[in-house]
Amino acid sequence: MFLGLISCCVHWGRDGQADEVMEAMRELGVPRSLHFYAAVMKIHAAKQHFSKALALYDTLVSDGLEADSVMLNCLLHFAVDCGQPARALEFFDQLCCMARPSVKAYMTVLRIHAKDNDFRSSIRLFRMMCESGVEPDTLVLNQLLSICVNAKRVSLARDIIDLCLQHQPDILDTISVNTLIKGHAIQDDLPSALDAFEALKALGMQPTTITYNTLCTTAAKCHECDLVWRLVGEMLSSRLQPDSYTCSALAKTLQLSVERIDEQRMHWALTVLRQVCIRERRRAAGPSVTGGGGGCSGTDERPMATTAALFNALLGVAREAYHIDRLCDLMDDFGIKPDAAGYSSLIRGFAKHHQVDRAMNLIHEMRRDGASYLLCNTATYNSLLEASARAGNMRWMDRVLSGITEDGAPPNLITLAIVVKAYCESGHLERAMGVFEELTADGCVEADEAVYNTLLRACCSCAPPRPSLALSLVEHMLTKKVAPTNVTASICVSLLGKQCGLMDKAFELVLKRMKDDYGVTPSPQALSSVIQGCNFERGIRVFQLMADGLTPVPVVSVFFSSFDEAFTAEPTISAYCTHGSSAPGAPCAMRDAFSKKDGPFAAFSGECLFVHESLATAIA
Repeated sequence: MFLGLISCCVHWGRDGQADEVMEAMRELGVPRSLHFYAAVMKIHAAKQHFSKALALYDTLVSDGLEADSVMLNCLLHFAVDCGQPARALEFFDQLCCMARPSVKAYMTVLRIHAKDNDFRSSIRLFRMMCESGVEPDTLVLNQLLSICVNAKRVSLARDIIDLCLQHQPDILDTISVNTLIKGHAIQDDLPSALDAFEALKALGMQPTTITYNTLCTTAAKCHECDLVWRLVGEMLSSRLQPDSYTCSALAKTLQLSVERIDEQRMHWALTVLRQVCIRERRRAAGPSVTGGGGGCSGTDERPMATTAALFNALLGVAREAYHIDRLCDLMDDFGIKPDAAGYSSLIRGFAKHHQVDRAMNLIHEMRRDGASYLLCNTATYNSLLEASARAGNMRWMDRVLSGITEDGAPPNLITLAIVVKAYCESGHLERAMGVFEELTADGCVEADEAVYNTLLRACCSCAPPRPSLALSLVEHMLTKKVAPTNVTASICVSLLGKQCGLMDKAFELVLKRMKDDYGVTPSPQALSSVIQGCNFERGIRVFQLMADGLTPVPVVSVFFSSFDEAFTAEPTISAYCTHGSSAPGAPCAMRDAFSKKDGPFAAFSGECLFVHESLATAIA
């Protein structure tokens, strides 16, 4: 009767009234046997009230009763479920004194030790189990191996496996060896992990996806990229299904071995990605009403976490246009949405294969969908500008520039350099100047000497040449305190002196402002060009600059041919003697410079006769 009342109270969720019934039995002196307690424990356990069932043990002891082996076995599990490992071990010790525990009891205690990675207690328990005549099964062995590996006692795990191979090899399975491989992987011991892998195959066991994933992850961590690809190839040929861990290992490998991605490896990576996408879509769909494989249509709009890393890595290494097409097909088929870096890689891939229109259409779709966090950055737009420049397509260039404005991506020096060079090389100097003025206004972008030199070359190469624009650019350059270079000097001499006959401007700009104010020493070629366009007196001054030891020794043939032209162009040299003593003394200075054995022109000693004849002709 009392047992029935307790059962009804527990069944209807009135545990407090069940306790009142137990107290009434005590007050009335109704005897409560061990069988009664076992029945009440069973009632509470059926309702998952393990703490109530465990509390009955103290009541049982107060009644002077002693639990039997069956009850102790139940109490062991109740204590574990209630999170009381110390009490569970007490029940196990009592059970060992009373009877031989079952394999399940040993396994329960092993799990307790596993939470603390207590490998010593686990080894003692395993030894006690074997000595008591209880044969350990595969689950017990694998639990013990896992405890040793998690406690970083891999050598101990290997010794246990060796012992099992000698005495009881049938309890080993693939999980056992996988656990050992995992232990070596944790220590980044790739050779030992590979030895265990070969031992697994020698035992006739089939590697699993976990086996290959563990090895691939370790190989990638050790930068053994070729090994990763070999393992992936074996995995796919064995028709094993890759998973998210495979994707992660491949993603890291792709980042490490960009230059070694051949067609076969690209195919493997795309195959892994497609198979994982199919698997994830089935998992997300869940079972259908009819028990089929998919109960919902459509795909998740968010990037699948298990494939995003690999997808973005593939976007970064895709070299062929059809690789990008296959990745785009995956986006369409499985609803994969790359992150910002992935979109940038995809757009750069389009740019690499001169598909700028396709890239701009993608950017337009991103902007239309309101994906503000995916808007392109400056580096991405620079890739598109560079692709447009390589293709010589100024229509693409204009479209990309408008995209920069719409997205608010701040242009930088690279942007300016690419655009200016592209417009200049295509003969659109005015458009290049317009972009230059627009981007450098208000200090938005600070142009460097390379940008100025590009514009100066365009002024030199256009028809007709634009010397006034070149001079204004040089003034702008010097005003902005951008130091000119030797290239700048050479361009100015070529444009102003040779092409436009403005040697006075070239002489003043190159020999005075650039050298005196900015320390730019013109190259021998630039100085030779100045000599060719100068009168005799200025030619002497250029020579003195070349002879002062600060300028590299000029090319012999260019130098002498330049002086020969300068000398023969001034038959009335005596007219310059009235300007002072510097002119008559200059030829002597030249003669002295060439006569010195250790002078800057000592290498020209074989040409001294030629020089002397030129000087004599000029003076005469």
